[in-house]
Amino acid sequence: MPLADKHIEGTLSWNDLEANAKAYPENEKNSLLWIKFFLGYIPKPHIYVPHLAFIQAFDTQLSASAIEKDVFYEEVEFHVKKIRNDDMKQGNWISSEYQQDDYEYYETFLAQYKQQARSRLCTMLGYEPKLEYSLGAEVMLRQFFQFEYLSADGLMPEDYKAATIAWYREIYFEHGAEGAEDSELAKRHIDYSAKINRIFPLTI
Repeated sequence: MPLADKHIEGTLSWNDLEANAKAYPENEKNSLLWIKFFLGYIPKPHIYVPHLAFIQAFDTQLSASAIEKDVFYEEVEFHVKKIRNDDMKQGNWISSEYQQDDYEYYETFLAQYKQQARSRLCTMLGYEPKLEYSLGAEVMLRQFFQFEYLSADGLMPEDYKAATIAWYREIYFEHGAEGAEDSELAKRHIDYSAKINRIFPLTI
């Protein structure tokens, strides 16, 4: 755990954090923007709310020049990883390996978008993931293609969500839960690849 986390968790109670959030309500919007900055998308409220007060507290410290920017980034990323981990667990993205009926569904569900979805995911990740890791992510992308939620002009939150799922599942099943929980956020990898290879215009 980063040093600042040890300090803040050891000296501030949950009531203190809630009081901070109420005192600086504008920081909630900032905190959500930081989650999106690191993760690429904002999960459902029940996923991020348990961690929001900590991010708000660090945001308040940064605004008051009571914390250095590099420490702020380290601490916020640490909590965003917790949010990512909870999203993957509570969304049942790592609950089990895919079964035969899952693969059959993969072949038939919105099959007209099958290649498009896989190609987009592979381009984002910079490699071709095994289907046992990316199946659910690809199916999700097909749903967004159906409603034209995804644009060729830049990466969307749905892109980052799908990439996070495939990225996390691969690490989880290859290296275990601890390796996945500590792993780099997929967005950092994707944005770096996009910048170097000029694949997609970057968005936050």
